[in-house]
Amino acid sequence: ATPGRTPEQVRPLLTHSNLKSLMALDTSPLKSLNNARKWLKLKGWILASDHYDRTHLITILATVALISKHPELKTMLIAIAFLLGVNISDHILETLAEAVASKAS
Repeated sequence: ATPGRTPEQVRPLLTHSNLKSLMALDTSPLKSLNNARKWLKLKGWILASDHYDRTHLITILATVALISKHPELKTMLIAIAFLLGVNISDHILETLAEAVASKAS
């Protein structure tokens, strides 16, 4: 959708519990955080020595988006990567502001 216009269609998101239930039924080998880390390492997205920081994960997400052959998936992943990047910046700024405020008091 263009700014100022309504979205093409509203896509309802699953609740966290529904999402967990569907993921448990999915045929994907990824059923836990441990499985996810092992899979990312196996596929070469994260090396054993790499940190699992948010910025690195956003980079992986954006990279997958840019090499995707599916335009809608590509655009959606890039949008999420941008939003996560801003969220991380906001979180860092809030943490710094809280640290400065606690030192000043």
